Amino acid sequence: MPLPRWEHTTTLLSIIIFHNAIIINWIIFPIKRRIYISLSTLLEVMNTLNSTEWSVLIAVTQGKTDMTALALATDRSLNRMSVITAGLEEKGFLARRRVGMSYRVALAEKGFMDYLRQIVLDGLPIDRYLIDSRVIVLATIADAGWSLSAPDLEWLSGLSKSSVSMAIHDALRYGILRKEGRKYRWGGRMEPLRSFLKEYARFDNGRTASRVEQSSSVTWQLGPDFIIGTSRKLSSDAVQPTGVTAFALNGLQILSPKHYYHMTGSPRLLRPEDYAIDNILLAPRNVTHLTYSLVYLKKNGRRTDWPYLDRLCRIYGLGSLGSEMAQYLKRGRGSLGGFPKDDEFREKLELYGD
Repeated sequence: MPLPRWEHTTTLLSIIIFHNAIIINWIIFPIKRRIYISLSTLLEVMNTLNSTEWSVLIAVTQGKTDMTALALATDRSLNRMSVITAGLEEKGFLARRRVGMSYRVALAEKGFMDYLRQIVLDGLPIDRYLIDSRVIVLATIADAGWSLSAPDLEWLSGLSKSSVSMAIHDALRYGILRKEGRKYRWGGRMEPLRSFLKEYARFDNGRTASRVEQSSSVTWQLGPDFIIGTSRKLSSDAVQPTGVTAFALNGLQILSPKHYYHMTGSPRLLRPEDYAIDNILLAPRNVTHLTYSLVYLKKNGRRTDWPYLDRLCRIYGLGSLGSEMAQYLKRGRGSLGGFPKDDEFREKLELYGD
């Protein structure tokens, strides 16, 4: 099914309710930009589970494998149990095989399921604190080795303020997270849970990416926010080009064997600052990547939104790199290690045209 695409247009949708009928009016206004539709509006970003689904997984982990036993354990009908297990198979948690007129199930043979078995054996009440959008919030913090604020988590995930607040509240109560000022980070306990969340996010992100391009691979992730690399250029508007791929579209032609695309957890358009930081995220300690990002920002000139770039660096665990980059471009030097020498940077500027 082709993904929707609007080019050089934006759309206002007005909905009129009249005698229980809904009339939808489309008004088209031309503008000179392409609108990318966030993947989160087209494909479900990170599959989440409700309490019943977790109860079924716990029961399977404890040895219940037939529909009747699972239905009794979770107080659900056989028909409903068939639907639930089919959904869990689709999400990658279960494997089903037909036996006569029914099914038997088993935990899927995937790496993250080993961590799930350990979590269940430890007796953690995952059917209470891993339900629905809480998984997305916790997976994001599990991926991060640094603190994130509630607004950061809202921005990354696209979740509402109340959903993020509820997830944080419950995680603090169970000791999963700890508070550092106005930010939150993993609490240092429940490492099997953290490993499960990280590995499941990578599995689910990879599966989501493969729906857009079969040969793609996840090269960086932070919860539902991730970058994929592909061997061929993509035309789908479900993904946004970033890094050197976006540089090339904006006048900075850098040869690369791969094309890079950013899949955002929230419905937001990438900006030039995102391209530069994403290029660094692909190889955080690589001077070449940093140099190309600096060249791109230099060419972008006064249009660069430095406060926004600084915020990106802090959200993505790059610390004060944003301010260091601004200082480097202004004064020709950086106090952090790993910056290019002035003559090397000038050479790249001349090569790609200042």
